[in-house]
Amino acid sequence: RVGGVDRYATSVAVAEEFVAARRGAGAVVVSVVVASGESLVDALAAVTLASALDAPVVLTRSGSLPASVAGFVSAGGFSSVVVVGGVSAVSPAVVSALAAALGAGGAVERVGGSDRYATAVAIARRAGAAGVWCDGRRAAVVVGGEAFADAVVVSPLAFALGLPLLLTGVGGVPAVTERYLAESGIERVVVVGGTAVVPSEALLPALRRAGVADVTRLSGADRFATSVEVAEAAGGCASVVRDPDSVALVNGTAVADGVVAGPLLGAGVGGNGVTPMLLVFSDVLPPVVARFLAAAWPAGSVGAPERAVVAVGGRSVVSEGVVDAALAVADEAPTAARTARSPSLPPLPPNQKPAVAGDAAPSVDENIVAGAAAARAVGVYTAEDDYT
Repeated sequence: RVGGVDRYATSVAVAEEFVAARRGAGAVVVSVVVASGESLVDALAAVTLASALDAPVVLTRSGSLPASVAGFVSAGGFSSVVVVGGVSAVSPAVVSALAAALGAGGAVERVGGSDRYATAVAIARRAGAAGVWCDGRRAAVVVGGEAFADAVVVSPLAFALGLPLLLTGVGGVPAVTERYLAESGIERVVVVGGTAVVPSEALLPALRRAGVADVTRLSGADRFATSVEVAEAAGGCASVVRDPDSVALVNGTAVADGVVAGPLLGAGVGGNGVTPMLLVFSDVLPPVVARFLAAAWPAGSVGAPERAVVAVGGRSVVSEGVVDAALAVADEAPTAARTARSPSLPPLPPNQKPAVAGDAAPSVDENIVAGAAAARAVGVYTAEDDYT
């Protein structure tokens, strides 16, 4: 488990794990990316810059620098800090505090724009040339700028591939985003999220004008299913290797911990490739995640030293019961039957879990009982090509 008492302490704990792993592998980690913990969309886009700099992402309050973050910056042996977001997201007082923590000779830089869409583009430009998607084409990830929770799960893959992470609106693609796509030679756009979050009719005309040749959508019935779609895409990607022996569990209804986990998981917690990020409830393992684990880790395979389930966040965010359920599913469930087992959880009444704003399906009914699972959803979206 990697976590702390709040989102700021958790971001530091995740960053410490990242720095230790990268330096242990011989990398030179001298930079830190800092984003607002109160405006998480900037932190999501920051994974692009973190990839370019080989740096962790940590969160700050908008008006004051948490002591845990100041201590991390001060003691980490860093020479630069890059703040993402405008002054309303990260105040000048925080920038000054970061400079003081960094010490003499250190440099603090701000990368931001007039709004979240422009900030994402500014981050992409600061990161440099876009990376390539699994098919070898220069690519960018596009997610909804208003409801982006399901897009958090693409951050490990974006980090590993060096892909810019851009934002779009429900009503259309902002001019600043379209201009970046046209000027950067982007050949493929990977959309993460359903058409309720990123409507094709609002997106595709702008992409055609920008000269984007191909579009791929990764989406499921809800954000939990989307996390599985992205994990499966990583598993079939020729450009990276998905670690077959590790998964990370992140709370899908409170994504603050997930937005900073991209660098750590993109680098891989086991050193064997990208660690997929799977979304869960705080106290329930979603059936779609259980089925993925049962297929990925067939019966009897868990228990080998190299297997790892990493919970990101404290126990109130991802409970021990969920971790135990994930291990139990992978260890005990027959792959052919794909039966989800949650032996540590009591039966839940129908509709206990409310629909989560921003999901592709406005109504998702998950009623999990010990030894069985059932899920009903309306509007199922899977990986698809919108046009080729």
